Parts: sequence; structure tokens; C-alpha cells
Amino acid sequence: MPVCSYVVHAVEGEFDALAQELSEKAGCDAYPSDGREVIVLVTDTPTKEADKQLYKELKVNDKINCIAISFADIPEGEED
Repeated sequence: MPVCSYVVHAVEGEFDALAQELSEKAGCDAYPSDGREVIVLVTDTPTKEADKQLYKELKVNDKINCIAISFADIPEGEED
């Protein structure tokens, strides 16, 4: 089960909507910062393929201004 964490910066005016959207997405836990500047997103997907698909979806989300991975734990045997 790949577990990753990301730092997510929302497009101006979209912070609340993005935090809500990410927290409702399967395999995702969203933690908005106290200052409402960034969202820490922790993902837990069943397979490497599911992880790749989720990342593709995040990259094209029009509410996300910038996303950076801060941690990835890919179980042995699942790396590219």
C-alpha cells in the first residue's frame, strides 16, 4: 500500500472548496494548516497503479495551484 504525503497550495479563493474535496476523496486525508495557507494531504492507496492514477487526478485539479510530494513509502516489489 503506497503511502504518500503532499503539500498542496490552493488557487486563490478555492482553499475551503479544495480542502473539502480532498478530504472526501477515497484514500485521502486532508489537513488544512492553521493559517489556511497550505493543505497537507496524506494518501494511502491499495496499489502503485492506484497511486499513479490518484496523482494524475491531483495534477489536473483546477483548484490546485501547486502540489509537492514530501514523503513516499512504496512497499518493496511495487517500485517502478
